[in-house]
Amino acid sequence: MLAIKVSTLNDTEKECVLVLDEMFLVEGLVYDISSKSFVGNVTLPEHNGVVNHALVFMLAGISSRWKQTVAYYFTSDSVNGNTFKTIIIEIISKAEALGLKVNSDTSDISYDCAVT
Repeated sequence: MLAIKVSTLNDTEKECVLVLDEMFLVEGLVYDISSKSFVGNVTLPEHNGVVNHALVFMLAGISSRWKQTVAYYFTSDSVNGNTFKTIIIEIISKAEALGLKVNSDTSDISYDCAVT
């Protein structure tokens, strides 16, 4: 999907920013009848627990109005910031392989998730 979008952009429109947006969710497990399993567990690699936040990774144009969600994870209160580092590097690498130029990243993630 993103590759198709990138193919229609000129060089200036390929300049973008990586946005990380965190949202609060009501904590809890719910039984999903269709999959016959519980949903509401953390999906972030190397983390466990019950979900109470969603973290969305988006690429957004700088000189033109476009944005594309490229990843999302369900997280809990305790998150190792080094996990974000790995995900961010992977997203930037894949975006640049498609021809995008990621100039910066920005987030509203709390300070306790900072990478040291």
